[in-house]
Amino acid sequence: MALALGLTYHVDAATGDDLRTPAEAQSAATPWKTITRAVFHAEGGDTVVVGAGTYRESVESKRDGFSTNAPIVLRSAVPGRAVVRPPAGRNGFVISHSFHTIDGFRIKRAVQGVKLGPHDGGNRAVVGLLVQNNRIQGSISSGVRVTDGVDHRVYDNTAFDNGTSDDDDVKILGSLGPTPAQTYHVDCD
Repeated sequence: MALALGLTYHVDAATGDDLRTPAEAQSAATPWKTITRAVFHAEGGDTVVVGAGTYRESVESKRDGFSTNAPIVLRSAVPGRAVVRPPAGRNGFVISHSFHTIDGFRIKRAVQGVKLGPHDGGNRAVVGLLVQNNRIQGSISSGVRVTDGVDHRVYDNTAFDNGTSDDDDVKILGSLGPTPAQTYHVDCD
């Protein structure tokens, strides 16, 4: 089976309309209003380009990308200008499926800024997530929380003032420690 070329969907809080069709949202002139609407339609290899503005929503993906070479990509059109500020008591991004990229967002005042795993479909591990170039601040519990996943990359993010202590900015949780032949990368920034 050959993989289709990835599609690009546009989102703009100021000019978007969630009643538009997926074909219409492929044009920057007719974007969707919410990231959630775009993520609902995105498949592996697709990119969701999010315009500048404040998005008062919690973004959750319920589908897998195809591979590390064809993930579902969520990208701020201008790094740092797309702000995700979820409703009280909600997380910024919840990625409970494999092969996603979250790039260039500001996440403010969430319970958890970015929650990676566990898989919502049972005991399967979430794999191949990339979280980069984001600024996460003021989350109640944690900035970035990684649970039960492998081959994730979390780097070049700025996380501060999350939770009640410095170790709440990035949390890596799991029932097992590192096993032989695995590499874990940690970046204090």
